[in-house]
Amino acid sequence: MGVTEYCTLIVKLRNMASPLPFAGNSSVPARASPLPSIMNFTFALRNNETWETAFTFTIFGQENPIENSITVDSLNINGAFYNVVLESFSDANSGFLCQFFFELWVRDGSQVTPAFSGVWVSSPILRIGE
Repeated sequence: MGVTEYCTLIVKLRNMASPLPFAGNSSVPARASPLPSIMNFTFALRNNETWETAFTFTIFGQENPIENSITVDSLNINGAFYNVVLESFSDANSGFLCQFFFELWVRDGSQVTPAFSGVWVSSPILRIGE
């Protein structure tokens, strides 16, 4: 590292069909997922410094057994409530799947570098994914 890096961690919620970000390649720059952000964490990292924060959540929604779907209508993240609208259909093996998706954008001088990670949240299991 060697310099201060300015970071923004963008939290998004997606279902199986929602678009992912594009990590970029030698001819096309990285771009964020077009999904709306739920919340952002902004922080700076000095040489060899790490950052961590609590991320506790509760998902609220309505189940529709006729359509085998659930509609997420709000979230509680770290004690703050956020209104969202996300429909997820049941996966026969894993239950209803939705994903907290984290986009990390790092600025080091004039260069911006993306990194992406996700946490799949399903019922009855929690699955970590990319």
